[in-house]
Amino acid sequence: MHSIRIITGLIAIVFLLTGCGSEGNKEQLDQLGQTIAQLQEELQAVKLKSESESKTALDATGIAIVDLEKLLAEYKGYQLSLKQVESAVARYQKELEKLEAEYKQMYEVIVKDKQTFGDEYDETDDVAALQNLERQAMEKEQEYAKKSQELNDELMKKVLDKINGHSKRYAEENGFQLILFTSVENGIFYANDNINITEAYIAALNEAYDAEQP
Repeated sequence: MHSIRIITGLIAIVFLLTGCGSEGNKEQLDQLGQTIAQLQEELQAVKLKSESESKTALDATGIAIVDLEKLLAEYKGYQLSLKQVESAVARYQKELEKLEAEYKQMYEVIVKDKQTFGDEYDETDDVAALQNLERQAMEKEQEYAKKSQELNDELMKKVLDKINGHSKRYAEENGFQLILFTSVENGIFYANDNINITEAYIAALNEAYDAEQP
């Protein structure tokens, strides 16, 4: 339909050009300008529609896939948050190692003293302190394991929320009906390489991330 209108418009232009005599009728020239402008708009619309359709030409349903592992490896927002989580986990580990070293040192002293004082030494405050330190270490280990998991869950929720929001915009802007995120665990056995948009998707996601930074 667009092609018919464009052809009709071209015929109109030819007619107007041949109709413009030496008098240079202003009304005809104005009409010619309007016709050209209209044709330019229609050509642009046809171009945009063609580009949108070509992106899903290999798949009539408009399905695309993104490699989730590659995305997480290259998405700036995830990598920065991951470093923050790893830094916190490293602090927890250092605290546990400190408690472990303290326990080991105290244990060695108690073992040596017990050899001197015998079984009665088991009832001393030193042994009670050692047992208390062991209990603290176990409680800290459980606490830090819980905190590490919470930090990781918070990170993944933050990243997935960002990806979900970006996916909606990306799909609407690029004519996709469905974007699938694949990984080794839930991989797709076969998909045409032409519907793999991982590189373009990651580039757009990082571009959006950079734009949000102060």
